[in-house]
Amino acid sequence: MAADTRGFELIIQASKIVVVKALKGAWKSAECPDQTDNTGRIPEFMDIPPVGDIGGYPIVDGHVQIPQEELSAEFAPDINGVELILGLNTQIEIGNPPVPSAQLLDFHAVLHAKSPIGTLPGTQDVGILLKDIVRPNVWAVLDQGHPLDASIDELLQDYIHKAYEDEEIPHLVVENGVEVEGIEALLRGNVTEVRRRVQHALEDGSGVVAARVEQDAGGAGQARADDELGGLRPVGRL
Repeated sequence: MAADTRGFELIIQASKIVVVKALKGAWKSAECPDQTDNTGRIPEFMDIPPVGDIGGYPIVDGHVQIPQEELSAEFAPDINGVELILGLNTQIEIGNPPVPSAQLLDFHAVLHAKSPIGTLPGTQDVGILLKDIVRPNVWAVLDQGHPLDASIDELLQDYIHKAYEDEEIPHLVVENGVEVEGIEALLRGNVTEVRRRVQHALEDGSGVVAARVEQDAGGAGQARADDELGGLRPVGRL
């Protein structure tokens, strides 16, 4: 955005509406063909280079959309310039995410940047000196909440699933000699068979359950249970 002063020193007085109109006039739709020189234009889309990280996770890829209707500005008399305000629809892909559903971050942010106004280098034009923006005068606000809020349920499910796959959550817990409602749990053997015998004891009304664990030739545990006490150790009464 610039104006030809034709060599005269000018004091420009403009309303906020004029500044915002000039800002939106510099916006370039993605549908417009590229020109030889796009200097001073605000593109609708921008790629995010794979530089830096978010929360310790490297940025792999990403892009930003700048809608024209989300361009605005305010005066910044402290730097004799303007405060540019840009709404950003942002997608960022991170590498080595803690869980798969955290790989793509999709969020909206509002970017603020204060820039001085002055004569453009090598010309007699007055414009916004974007190259003179300093880092403390640039900041962004997440105006629609944390990027992960909408997917917290999926993140928790992914976390538990990954912890199980990595065996941070054990696949099997074996405890011998544990009393469970009066029945000594012998978990080394065939649990399915023990359950069947317990069910049988309940159905025939005897209420007596007996079980023992033997080791067969192949090394596999074999639990044998019977509601008749012949040769088996009674382990409880239902």
